[in-house]
Amino acid sequence: MLKDYLLYHKALKEAADTMAFDEIRMRRELFLVLLTAQTIIDDRESDGHPIPHFTASELYHSMVYLQVNVQKSVIYNNILKLEKQGLVEKVVPKKKIGRASKYVLTYLGEYCITHLNSTYSRIKKDNYRFSEERSWI
Repeated sequence: MLKDYLLYHKALKEAADTMAFDEIRMRRELFLVLLTAQTIIDDRESDGHPIPHFTASELYHSMVYLQVNVQKSVIYNNILKLEKQGLVEKVVPKKKIGRASKYVLTYLGEYCITHLNSTYSRIKKDNYRFSEERSWI
């Protein structure tokens, strides 16, 4: 389990370093925010929501659940950075006090998630020990 955890952080670093688009500057922190947003959207899709989206407060609460120590202002700044880079799109803007803005991932954001998953699978394959064979006997 610890090895998978370390390999995933290595994949986060390599995916951030090897982005195919020069105008997107990704850090591990932004990849983590994007990955958490994708998890929220996947949960909404499995529940059958017509427009799967996420809000900043849901993102904050899920990161607290994952025991990532971030402040709310950092979450808002990261969402703003992702929105400026074109990875996140605002679907419903904030109109009244108490109504949160709702965001969805763009195609570029989904590409970043796919890039991270492919990097993780490549790193996991590279670090697999083929000499350890298990027998079914």
